[in-house]
Amino acid sequence: MKIRTASPAEFKRLLAFYRASGYRPALAPSDLFVVAEDEAGICGALRLCSEEGVLVLRGMRVAPSRQRQGIGTQLLERAAGLTGERECYCIPHRILRGFYAQAGFEEIAVGTAPRFLQDRWKQYTGDFALDVILMRRPAVTS
Repeated sequence: MKIRTASPAEFKRLLAFYRASGYRPALAPSDLFVVAEDEAGICGALRLCSEEGVLVLRGMRVAPSRQRQGIGTQLLERAAGLTGERECYCIPHRILRGFYAQAGFEEIAVGTAPRFLQDRWKQYTGDFALDVILMRRPAVTS
């Protein structure tokens, strides 16, 4: 298993992986993708996006046959190392609070998040009836 940062040339492969996993939000070639890959191909991915000047971790996906094998943890650790000194937000399912906390994410009150993330959270919890929370990983200073 190899965990690595994908190159922009791999965008079509990543798009195919995400679509096969049922992920529908738009992807951008400018997003930074972290992938897990084995001899069969991509088996996990996540992306770091800059949205309105804010870093957001989105689209954590691990192939069903490869879940519960530590791949998500490895992807998250790699992504945390790539955020540098920037704070980072995510909107995970509530049940994953402890998982994201391993990488330094902390649950925050909805009203303290950037406005566009508040709106996204409201859409997820309202329109889609998802049980999600807002989390933030503070900037890490050296």
